[in-house]
Amino acid sequence: MLAIRKDNALPLTFAGLGVGYFALTRLQGPASLHPRDLEIWERHKHDANVALVAGLGAGALLWWMRSKASEPRRDSFA
Repeated sequence: MLAIRKDNALPLTFAGLGVGYFALTRLQGPASLHPRDLEIWERHKHDANVALVAGLGAGALLWWMRSKASEPRRDSFA
């Protein structure tokens, strides 16, 4: 079973939400071929792309910041 440490939960949540919204939007597709429905779906696709980038970016940034914070600091004068 996959064990998720507490400090990795928030970055994985952001990334999962972004990917989930993206996948759900892409799988759903437009309601019909009516131009209004296609226009609405195009806006949803754009929002899904933004959510994907924002979710993965926020998750990666948090993960990177937490990994840097957990590293022991070295004294350059030692």
